[in-house]
Amino acid sequence: MFVDQGERDGIWTWHRINKLFNWLPLAALIEKKIICMHGGIGRSINHVEQIENIQRPIPMEAGSIVLMDLLWLVHVCYCMFFTLLRLSGS
Repeated sequence: MFVDQGERDGIWTWHRINKLFNWLPLAALIEKKIICMHGGIGRSINHVEQIENIQRPIPMEAGSIVLMDLLWLVHVCYCMFFTLLRLSGS
């Protein structure tokens, strides 16, 4: 199979960018009051220290429950949370 230099460079770049994700922050704590992440705080997360203690780099293949909750927890939880806030008048 023939692969030209451009395709080879593209594949190399794709792999390098994906390795970068293993080093990116999983969450951010703002003024020790607000925690931000892509997924959410699932049942596996009880303390912020659990997030802080995740060793870096962490490849997706590691697949810990805490990692999966932070990245991919179903976003329905947020809809329910904000609905409850709205109903409570907050």
